[in-house]
Amino acid sequence: MTSYDARSSLRQALLAAVRCDERVVGLVEGGSGAEDRVDQWSDLDVFLFIRDTDIDVFRREWRQWTQQFGRLLLAYDPDEDNTIAWTIFAADPVPLRVDFRFLPASDIDNVRSWPTSPSSLDAFVLCDKTGSHLSEIASSLVGQSQRLPSSAEAVIAMLL
Repeated sequence: MTSYDARSSLRQALLAAVRCDERVVGLVEGGSGAEDRVDQWSDLDVFLFIRDTDIDVFRREWRQWTQQFGRLLLAYDPDEDNTIAWTIFAADPVPLRVDFRFLPASDIDNVRSWPTSPSSLDAFVLCDKTGSHLSEIASSLVGQSQRLPSSAEAVIAMLL
């Protein structure tokens, strides 16, 4: 199995788990996966939107929830923002890093301000159980330029 296969397998297992878990209302992939730049060394960056009523318990029990994806070799609890859990799973031929971000469903509207340019909506939104609200918000980012404005453009923008 290649590292790309291991990544793909874990991604599919994650998607299946999210579809069955009523607490999770949305799953978004960020990073190279969303931008169609996956290679043999790519990690998996995922954002899980959790029902607001379940977010605190989910954040406390995230390690147990992730055990269904394989053996955790290393895991760092969410940071001070209480959102990012860094993990490394046993995989063949090399371990696989997965960065989980656990966000309350009420934060979905903030997606429109994320600094990303997904290649397609399907590459970005892996699961939407919000009645398409998440997909509608996320679609505004597809193909968005990440180019910084030139200094002249920045000055003009400030004057307007």
